[in-house]
Amino acid sequence: MSAARGRRIMAARALLLAALALPAQALTARLHLLATWESSAPAGTEMVRYQAATKRLAVGNGEAGWIKILSLQDPARPRLLQTLAGFAAGRTLAAVDFHPMRDAVAVALADPGGGPGEILVLSAADGAALARYAAGHGPDDVRFSPDGRYLAAANEAAEYRRTKEGYASHPGSITLVDLEQGFDRGIVRQIPLAQPHAGHGLTARGAMRALAREVDGAAVAIPLDSGDPAHLEPESLAFSPDGGRSTRRCRKTTASS
Repeated sequence: MSAARGRRIMAARALLLAALALPAQALTARLHLLATWESSAPAGTEMVRYQAATKRLAVGNGEAGWIKILSLQDPARPRLLQTLAGFAAGRTLAAVDFHPMRDAVAVALADPGGGPGEILVLSAADGAALARYAAGHGPDDVRFSPDGRYLAAANEAAEYRRTKEGYASHPGSITLVDLEQGFDRGIVRQIPLAQPHAGHGLTARGAMRALAREVDGAAVAIPLDSGDPAHLEPESLAFSPDGGRSTRRCRKTTASS
């Protein structure tokens, strides 16, 4: 992807997020491009989260490992407020989310070596670490609930390794943090995905479909079996408006709890 195209995609995402924060009646208006903002990075600027309360945007770059905080007080003139960097410490920035009310962002950090990841909560003002929580393997999305009570990560666990029997991967999972007592007293739960039924049509092993993966630098095809929890790879999640339920989107299915 070219740098220019990447910036246009980022700008479109920012506009869409801003539109979603508008009252329902306002969505009858047409969407027009008001402005663009250039990150100066050649690639990797693809994470965008909006805080409606302050009209700020958190923009993340996984390759460079930074987060830019922008002001959209004047949507036609996005203004850089702060750059948060140096927090990844050898891990890969995979996702970012703005707290709905507080001056804080959450980031999901994946371990390039395939180990468990972690979630950091950072001050949006200066990047200071406010909290750190253990996550599952390969966190690929992170979200605060609409009321800020919960913080969740979708742990995709998409990395495979060779075994004597073929290939193996850690099962996908959800990390849920209860923040009722504050960031520094968050209660962490690692939630495994329910064992799926083995006969889901095109995702059943008998359908002879495969996952395309890279293992030890080589492209491989891993037989898909929806009865194997390791083949459920949650890529994103969302909370219901009341924060009582979460939905996660996997590569092969969608479920809620």
